[in-house]
Amino acid sequence: MTDYLETRLKQKGWSNEDVAKAVRALSRAEEMKSQKRKFFDSFVYWLGIIFCIVGSMFVGVAVVPFLLIMDGIWLFGFISLIAVSFGSLIGFLLNGVEKIGKQKTVVASIFIPFLALLNIYLITRLSNLAARTIGLSAHNPWLISIMYVWMFCLPYFAYKIFSSVMLKQPLRLG
Repeated sequence: MTDYLETRLKQKGWSNEDVAKAVRALSRAEEMKSQKRKFFDSFVYWLGIIFCIVGSMFVGVAVVPFLLIMDGIWLFGFISLIAVSFGSLIGFLLNGVEKIGKQKTVVASIFIPFLALLNIYLITRLSNLAARTIGLSAHNPWLISIMYVWMFCLPYFAYKIFSSVMLKQPLRLG
């Protein structure tokens, strides 16, 4: 966060001395946080992660009817739209947490897409069983899962690349 803050303040015309003062003041404030405040910050972070996990499961279940009735380009377009939308929401959450506190989002940046991959794979497999039972065509669960996770991660990576280019800093994921 301090690299981001320093770069932003320098871009806004702050002197090196003023930037150093601001960073020291924020560091002191972080060190002086009470245990309750630190616990609350951690609680909010983990609550957000749990929200992402539960939301991912709901998205997976909501996709089942569309897996049954759609095929081809329409299915991939719909899955892409859902994945980008939900990925944007999760990316917004992770980037917000990253800016607010010192919480490391590396675990969440890896864990949540992996969980989404697993979830969509299982949902696709289950919907394929239902589709075969009622005489509909089945889908390739790996193709749908990988495409979903790619589109799910796209907003997060786009934000990271865009912010690193705008701030003229090396790209840091997580």
